[in-house]
Amino acid sequence: VALRTGGSRPPLVFLPALGGDSRYYGELVDKLGNDQPAYAFRPRGIDQNQPPHQSMDEMVVDYAAALRELQSTGPYYLAGWSSGGIYAFALAQALESLGDEVALVAMFGAPLPSICDNLELDDEARFLCDLVNFANCFAGTKARVDYHELLALAPAERFQAALAEAKRQGTVPEATPQEYIHRLVTVGAANVRAIQSCDLRPIAAPVHLFIPTIEGGLAQIAGRAWDESGDHGWGSDVGQALELHKVAGDHFTMMVGAGAAQIARQLEPLLARQFAEKK
Repeated sequence: VALRTGGSRPPLVFLPALGGDSRYYGELVDKLGNDQPAYAFRPRGIDQNQPPHQSMDEMVVDYAAALRELQSTGPYYLAGWSSGGIYAFALAQALESLGDEVALVAMFGAPLPSICDNLELDDEARFLCDLVNFANCFAGTKARVDYHELLALAPAERFQAALAEAKRQGTVPEATPQEYIHRLVTVGAANVRAIQSCDLRPIAAPVHLFIPTIEGGLAQIAGRAWDESGDHGWGSDVGQALELHKVAGDHFTMMVGAGAAQIARQLEPLLARQFAEKK
């Protein structure tokens, strides 16, 4: 998906967060300025009648091929918010293993893959509730779809009830077909399984982790207590050297408003410096 096509710099390529919505990156791209081209991947299977990626290895091979169609050779510039940061790191790891150069990886609030260890993937209604509630958090609304209220219904009725409530709240547009939402949930669950299957190792590329000043969002995603201090464990668990940047907001609001502006102010000179060094 082209977010901005103009500009003289190499493209900054965003990896999809859970749900695959590239609008998460809209404000940041706007604030990076007209000289920075930007693109975002959409997860396979959301917009086409294709099976979703079944593993991280399959995903990054596919993304690497698509990336080369956009930019035939490196150095590559990758970024991602939340789980998109995990995919960006995994793609950088795959590219380096193939001999390609990655100039920079920017991760915005990215947790370790273990955040997905206990997520319930077989219950479509519960997974839909999670997706809707995460989208509401990002939008800054207090609307929620309570999965526990759906338990009074027969299992076959819960998904449709969750979707109806999401439409009533305005999180999902009224005209959205149920078949599309089913596909979104199926792809999202497969993408979580890809995270559960991945084996991350340190990479040579400079890695920058932007973390919000307000904690709590990752614990909400994980459904359990989660350490959101320091580098989120990327140093101790993966062994990755990285540079930390503090950003206004929480995990969901860091990509909009003051958070997006702050990320842009810190990220733009990093991109400019890497570009100048690679010329």
